Amino acid sequence: MILCIGVLCVAVLVPVVGRKKASSEVRRAAVVMILVSALAILAQISEEMESGGIELELVRPSYGEGDYEEEMTVDAEGILDGYSYQVVVPERILSKQEEQKLLEAAQQEIDDEFVKNNGEVREKAEIRKNYQEGAVSADWEFEPYDVVDDEGRVVEENIPENGILVKAAVTLRCESS
Repeated sequence: MILCIGVLCVAVLVPVVGRKKASSEVRRAAVVMILVSALAILAQISEEMESGGIELELVRPSYGEGDYEEEMTVDAEGILDGYSYQVVVPERILSKQEEQKLLEAAQQEIDDEFVKNNGEVREKAEIRKNYQEGAVSADWEFEPYDVVDDEGRVVEENIPENGILVKAAVTLRCESS
């Protein structure tokens, strides 16, 4: 590959330096050398990539996929030989607009699921700790606090015979924040 790069440099310099002195045949030969050298360099890079010798990029994981870790080795002739190090590429962070859409979708999920029986809960309120496939966390609070447990189950012994009005509040938070 070093030879190809050297030939490429010479082939580029010949027409540039000897613009007026070089014959058209010399210029054509230089152009052919440029093309052949460029193709040889590309072939070498392609071969290195296929054999696993060259990795051109580390791809950032999408949101929710977690961080990507890669063990890499540096070989810099005479300076660093076989130096290993760990590269961590963090997952993509959601934009404010994406977070807002997730929060709105989670709110809609809660509206659809929370009270399915005409505004009354007699056994269990449908609450979860996460919505939108885990992207949104939910912290539930009930007032009075002793009427509904952390799982949404009604605590019968704390309810008077004529029933009780319970205030439910949920705080939603995007996990990427």
